[in-house]
Amino acid sequence: MTAAENPAETSEQGRKTRKTWHYLPDLPIQTSPYFNWPPNLLAIVKWFFRGWVRPSEKLFILLISTLCWLYWSTPLSEAAELSAGWIISIYLRNLLLLTLVAGGLHTWFYILKKQGDELRFDSRPLVKNSRVFTF
Repeated sequence: MTAAENPAETSEQGRKTRKTWHYLPDLPIQTSPYFNWPPNLLAIVKWFFRGWVRPSEKLFILLISTLCWLYWSTPLSEAAELSAGWIISIYLRNLLLLTLVAGGLHTWFYILKKQGDELRFDSRPLVKNSRVFTF
């Protein structure tokens, strides 16, 4: 696709955006400072604080996994023998978690549209009843 077919525009923040693909992240994408050389201890501490101490996605996942391990996991003494009971309970727990997390995200982003188009890569509306989805 040439620049004439999809011209870039400049937003209020000075970031380049395109008409079809709405969100363009700041480049280069920053990664954790653990592997930067020479090491910068202050940057590592800031990154750790931003990712693990304040409420974030990583902290939420750690909290859910810890609660599942403490309260909903089968004891190892029971899981030592292969039986349908503990396998089904783990399967149902994982199915419930998947439904809650994926269903909650779907409800938040697509049904309620709480985030809007701010960080969407493709700002076009979702397609329904399209021939693209049939064989």
